[in-house]
Amino acid sequence: MAKFREDNLDLETGEKIDFNDADTISMGYDGAELYLNSTLSGIRAVQPYHMLRYDQLTQASGVLQDQIDDLYMTSSGVETFLDLTDTPESYTGYANKYVVVNEAETGLVFSDAIVVSGTEPPASGTGTIWYNNGNSLLYYWDDTRNKWLSAYTHSFLFTYSGNIDGLYMSIGNVVNSYAHFNMLRDATIVSVTADVDPVLSQTPTKAFEIQADQSSIYNFSLVNYTYTDETLNVDIDAAQQLQMFVSTADARVRDPIVVLELRWRYDI
Repeated sequence: MAKFREDNLDLETGEKIDFNDADTISMGYDGAELYLNSTLSGIRAVQPYHMLRYDQLTQASGVLQDQIDDLYMTSSGVETFLDLTDTPESYTGYANKYVVVNEAETGLVFSDAIVVSGTEPPASGTGTIWYNNGNSLLYYWDDTRNKWLSAYTHSFLFTYSGNIDGLYMSIGNVVNSYAHFNMLRDATIVSVTADVDPVLSQTPTKAFEIQADQSSIYNFSLVNYTYTDETLNVDIDAAQQLQMFVSTADARVRDPIVVLELRWRYDI
């Protein structure tokens, strides 16, 4: 039973306050929600602070109805990831991508890579990048070569001043058969480019050998005084000696320059 407690009127659950003799206008609490079965100011609210029942709200039309629908969701919420307001609008063109926070830190976007830290690599996968806590290097999974390679390439330059035939190329000022690079860690040669003086060289098709510990690991021949291959997949291991040898086949060439690009390799 409703009763006054000092200046407050207390109602029990299920009780209501009637505002007319016909009991058609009332306010009460049903145990879950406070309800009002009419507006406080007639058929329609005439001031922003007047109250409306939800069934009266749904009678609105146009832009107001759209706003009402946005604010009062009668369904269980969004049904797909794309329905959210801070996510991409479509999946098209994003197969095998990862979801990451954008650079502005305001929403989610699809990305080619996911970065994982640790001393052991994660499961291999397209676009996966791994930061090796053990050697502080960044690796990525190379699908083409099917191995973990460092994200950065390292260039190794071999040169020779003058005519050369059946000799090792120079490294800096070192000109002898001991001119070599000692491999700091396991690596993979991923590209090679070479050229010689096209005027003074006696052949446009000279053969070269990439060697590890004075054993050939890859051979190539010039085509019209030059050569380029960016698809190499030639392994060389830590502590091995990387050298460049000019074959005795064909005539001599002059002033050759060879650049190898390597990526550090992590074997599982």
